[in-house]
Amino acid sequence: MLLHNSDKQVMKKTSFNEIRSNARVALRGNYTTLIFSGIISIVISLLLMSFAEQMVSILFFAFFQGSNLMAFKIITCFFNILVILILSPLRFGQILQYMKTARNMQPGIGDIFKPYDVHPKTILLITFLIYIFTMLAMLPLLISFILIHTAITRWNILLLFFGEIATLIISAKVFLDFSMAPYYFMDHPKMTAIEILKNSKKLIHGNRIRYMLFLLSFIGYALLGVATFFIGYIWILPYISASKSYFYQTLINKRKRIKPKPDWRPYISNADDFRNSIY
Repeated sequence: MLLHNSDKQVMKKTSFNEIRSNARVALRGNYTTLIFSGIISIVISLLLMSFAEQMVSILFFAFFQGSNLMAFKIITCFFNILVILILSPLRFGQILQYMKTARNMQPGIGDIFKPYDVHPKTILLITFLIYIFTMLAMLPLLISFILIHTAITRWNILLLFFGEIATLIISAKVFLDFSMAPYYFMDHPKMTAIEILKNSKKLIHGNRIRYMLFLLSFIGYALLGVATFFIGYIWILPYISASKSYFYQTLINKRKRIKPKPDWRPYISNADDFRNSIY
């Protein structure tokens, strides 16, 4: 079966260099907004985490007088989940900014707060489900620890090794399977959380290794950020985030068999309410 030239162009995978080049072009004129929004998000996150730590200490010493280690772990876990959920719309808001950037639209500082108004329950459920799946991925390591403490044998080191490897593999799969969920939600906000996660898995199917290699290609930039005493991350993180949005766009283009355009626009056929209130 012969393919038309347009089909061949769609099937050809966009290279990492092309994705990064598009991201650099899209960031022109938007860096100030994205950097300032990132600083606001970091400050809010640090304040909330600090408040959570204070609450853990107050509750722990008020009810358990600092003597119950298990109670401390339970309270800490509860507040960690609470902080993750409260901050999740903020994270989705940042992704919204970079999706707008990748689609030749002007991001605004206020975008980071928009998801708190538009379908926040779905965002919270998506975040919670991903957290649960991530915790379940830790089961092999937990089981190996339990077996080691139950019976000390010469196979303990080997058992722990396999537990760590299994946890690493499963955790990586969970991360990759749901990595496109926030982006997909922005295009399909009326879908349920389960549908978003399922479609994220379908979208990344066949591209997991490619996406992992794409993320690893930024190791040099990460080391550069460390070498500049983390000051360089002010410019590096927006660059990486914009590139990730473009990677999602290539997956959408491939799935819809639409030839990529230099001025990509949102593919929002069933999310007009989100476009009107967000975009």
